[in-house]
Amino acid sequence: MIIIKQVNGENSIFNEIGLQSQESLASNLSPKELLEASLGLCIAITMGRMFERDHIEIEDHINLIKVIAIKEEHTSHFGKMNVSIEFPPHLSASYKKKILVSVGRACTIGNTLKNSITINTFEQSK
Repeated sequence: MIIIKQVNGENSIFNEIGLQSQESLASNLSPKELLEASLGLCIAITMGRMFERDHIEIEDHINLIKVIAIKEEHTSHFGKMNVSIEFPPHLSASYKKKILVSVGRACTIGNTLKNSITINTFEQSK
């Protein structure tokens, strides 16, 4: 759960353990970029777990994931998100394909975005 609360005139982001970021600290990232980061991080975590499960050693700064959200023209939503993954060079083509398929099945954020979601907006009662 994430809570956005205005504190001292700034939007602040809280999770269950407390304050995580303030608007001025997160101002380098737009909401679009946070959405892209959410998908990219989900993919990175999913891949990391797969590498760990398969006992594949990955050096830091080797795995590169780029996510670009593309807005539909004349709409107020993103119609597509492109994800490119640069794999470490020592992985075989068949293993890379296996990872791509597995990530597509296992990443919760990706599956949510692919399958759409119902957003219920309502006034919170005190």
